[in-house]
Amino acid sequence: MRQSYCVLSGIVLALVLYLLVSLVFGIINVTSVWDLGRFVYDISHYLIVAVAAVFAAKKAAGQGWLIGFSLALILAAISLAVHWSIGEPIFNQIVRSLITLGVGTVAGIFGVNI
Repeated sequence: MRQSYCVLSGIVLALVLYLLVSLVFGIINVTSVWDLGRFVYDISHYLIVAVAAVFAAKKAAGQGWLIGFSLALILAAISLAVHWSIGEPIFNQIVRSLITLGVGTVAGIFGVNI
């Protein structure tokens, strides 16, 4: 029960961070400033997943890899649904989801050990 509560709190944290990042990117207009486009969005996505997984695993105080993987799986599924609805190629979505799962799992392991 505690693990599911920690995963839920990590998802809430991730959604708040997504909201803040989207506000900042909307104000700054990242694509015209850095001319990197999708790369900046991907890096911010992985950082948000890592921060949320570390937070959730630290709160759970055990089984960090499972907490991080579960959190990353849910966020990858949400991201996959959003990107599928806007018509991105499926290969790019699957690669991005696998990287998200790896980042979440490793961040969960670090979160327990910090």
